[in-house]
Amino acid sequence: MVHKPSENGTITPSKHGTEHGTEVQPHAENIDFTPQSDIEEIVRTGALQAAGLLIAQNVIASHFYQTPEKLPEDLLKQVESARANFSESRMLLNNLRYNSDSPIHVQWE
Repeated sequence: MVHKPSENGTITPSKHGTEHGTEVQPHAENIDFTPQSDIEEIVRTGALQAAGLLIAQNVIASHFYQTPEKLPEDLLKQVESARANFSESRMLLNNLRYNSDSPIHVQWE
């Protein structure tokens, strides 16, 4: 079969024999092709991307942990609310440990 290159670079069949045409023959360009090596390369690339994302997440998390005032406003409100809840819980626990009105004092380790 004879194919003729078109103006846009694609190859289309020619109706005029071999005139200005090129015959296309399939051939193997990569003799060392092995599906296993390709799969290993894809897996490795995916692992590299995942490692990069994990590293970036940890760097960003560390930045916000060290400077919480730079958190987006909605997240900062959540942190402040959690701190307030924790402080209230801690205060209640301390009151349970020692209550001057009670003759029995609970000792916590």
